Amino acid sequence: MSDAYIDSCKGKAFAILFFVFAAGMAAGAFSLKVYERHVGVATVERPLGHQHQPTLAVEKLRRQLDLNEVQFVEMQSVLDECIMKEADLLTQLALTRSDGRERIMRILDRQQQQKFEILLDRVSLSPEN
Repeated sequence: MSDAYIDSCKGKAFAILFFVFAAGMAAGAFSLKVYERHVGVATVERPLGHQHQPTLAVEKLRRQLDLNEVQFVEMQSVLDECIMKEADLLTQLALTRSDGRERIMRILDRQQQQKFEILLDRVSLSPEN
């Protein structure tokens, strides 16, 4: 094969990869906007509560258990990892709920959609949630 042909293929491969990554970024940005509009930013920005204060929790454990520096750093690392996994799971849960809601809405007619929205609002306001 000639060098010109190889250079041409490299350029095409680069262009294709660039297009794929750019399209992925655009699709991700669009999906995020759609998700925020349908689920609501309040769900995404909801405070996580007192159990998600790893530094304070580890500091308290450090004092109570008399942890050395290595133990402290390792414990903080474990807590950080667990919190990241929990955040990923919460995001997946929110996306699953949103997807299910959208799929159900496509099945229903306009009147049923309105009733379904009212039912969802009642469920989200109930004290069990």
